Amino acid sequence: FSNNWGANFALLLPFVCAFWGQLRTLTRRNILRLVAVASLVPVVFSLNRTLWLALIVILVYGGARFAVRGRKGSFQAICAVAIVAYLLFNFGPTGKLITDRAQVAHSNAGRALLYNEAKDSVAKSPMMGYGAPRASQRNPNLPPVGTQGQFWLVFFSHGFPGAFFFVSFVAFAVMRTRKARTSAALWCHIALLIGLII
Repeated sequence: FSNNWGANFALLLPFVCAFWGQLRTLTRRNILRLVAVASLVPVVFSLNRTLWLALIVILVYGGARFAVRGRKGSFQAICAVAIVAYLLFNFGPTGKLITDRAQVAHSNAGRALLYNEAKDSVAKSPMMGYGAPRASQRNPNLPPVGTQGQFWLVFFSHGFPGAFFFVSFVAFAVMRTRKARTSAALWCHIALLIGLII
């Protein structure tokens, strides 16, 4: 479930940023700032590396796109968040937690097993897939096959055609929205880009 939570967090964050830009009162902006800071606690402690990657893409790509448009605050925000992230990831209890997590590779082995099982299973039913995630035949203690990300869900459930059309549509949508003219439209474009990562 932490995978789904992380994916939802990453996909919804650009919409929160778009909403942030629409707020007119300082009180509401400050409330949203507090909620944003509080939300970083589960982000760090979930140890969801795909979520971290998505947040880096949002920060760097989004900040660069807005900085090109003349928003100096975007560059300052990138620097501030980069400093906070560096401190969180390298010092104090969060730094130790992340270091300990990196040294324990059991979840990597479990994911690799599920990825390989999904590929091998779809090779036996390439056109239709299996309709939904299923319990792992190789290790029933692991999460169901097809639950390790949106791509793997579509790939395992609907086979090669489903995965091809799914990825093609999202990539097409990213390309079509890359010239977004308004801030809200640019945040929507960034959400689609995150959809490719997640």
